[in-house]
Amino acid sequence: MIVTFDSTKSKKVGNKAKSLMLMKQAGFNVPDGFVLDSDTYKNEVEYNDINKKINKLLDKLDKDNIDIISSDICNLFNNFKFSDEVVNGINKLVNSKKKYAIRSSGTKEDLENYSFAGQYKSFLNTKASDILNKVVECYKSMFSPIVLSYLYNNNIDYSDLSISVIVQEMIDSEYSGICFTIDPITGNDKTMLIEIGEGLGENIVSGQNKPEQYYYNWYDEKTIKDEDNKYIGSKKLEEIGKVFFDIMTYFGYPCDIEFALYKDKLYILQSRKITKIKYQDIKYIWSTADFKDGGVSASVCTPYMWSLYEYIWEYVLKKFIIDSKILKGKELPDKLGEMFYGRCYWNLSAVKKAMSKVVGYKEREFDNEYGIKPIYEGDGQTTGISLKSIRDIIRMALAQSKIVKEREENAESLKEELLEKYRNYKNLYDEEEIPD
Repeated sequence: MIVTFDSTKSKKVGNKAKSLMLMKQAGFNVPDGFVLDSDTYKNEVEYNDINKKINKLLDKLDKDNIDIISSDICNLFNNFKFSDEVVNGINKLVNSKKKYAIRSSGTKEDLENYSFAGQYKSFLNTKASDILNKVVECYKSMFSPIVLSYLYNNNIDYSDLSISVIVQEMIDSEYSGICFTIDPITGNDKTMLIEIGEGLGENIVSGQNKPEQYYYNWYDEKTIKDEDNKYIGSKKLEEIGKVFFDIMTYFGYPCDIEFALYKDKLYILQSRKITKIKYQDIKYIWSTADFKDGGVSASVCTPYMWSLYEYIWEYVLKKFIIDSKILKGKELPDKLGEMFYGRCYWNLSAVKKAMSKVVGYKEREFDNEYGIKPIYEGDGQTTGISLKSIRDIIRMALAQSKIVKEREENAESLKEELLEKYRNYKNLYDEEEIPD
């Protein structure tokens, strides 16, 4: 079956094609195209009467004959002919004056734990008259030695192999690039890494063109680029960065996005899930353990909820630690609370540093209370009685005694202030002067 990008029938098109179809239908600027789905492959293989021969050869596959089996199967496609239904269907959808990108979209790409990226063939700048020949080459690429080796070595079932092929209008890119919506090197989830080079994207992938690197912090809406970068300016960088953020939001996971720029217009060519992220730029040890709030922070946290947490961690807790003489301001890190991947974390390193000032502190007891898995032997860090610890406790006790006295003095007036605010809001709501 030939499936156009505006169709909702995406079950048999492979992940690559499904992603393009979803983005197109969501309003992203994806070049027009269509897909020869996996049923088309199966039907055309049967039409050419080679399906049984392929399966018979695959049954003989072992680690020593991969090259031979690959060659024998590919030879079966040498005189491949398409049915009139497929030929006529394609002719209705293509324009003889345009060129096309022909890309494989293998059904095995749907497997979560395996990567087939780059193992199937793609062809660019294809004339309309040569589309069918390139589709056959895509079919052959499913049986290349590298694919068969990958299937065999990973014990992936190859008894029912099929493939879809994307036919998409070619964009004569002035610039092409790749965006990682989370920096895959540092692990920073608020900063995108965007690489841009001249010409087609394949020139970057193949190493023919060295790309320029740009960064866009979507959280703070900041652009970061080398002053020598010449391909795009900060305004354009922010513009395309917002589109990449929308794509990541749409799919709900970090994306690796291929794109093209032509006449200052952005085209989305592909999007896939990022499969590997390093975390070398994340300082300290962070935890989501037990906020003691009924579980609000146990899932993705809304910006409004986080604003409350941030106030508590960055102002209230810091002020308490400093005013209580537990630690000095310079001993505290910049952040006590942070958002990673939409979830709230607290700075376990900083909290343990403060707790270790208390006589009787045992790291294992602390971790057990909060359900944190220990990564040390015995009780971990402990604080015993010494002249220094006694001195620290006396200093902290005096400081906290002062804090308690001030709070007792202010509690009643603060309570009345809050109640007055509540009464005012309630009156306005009862009188329907403010919305629900």
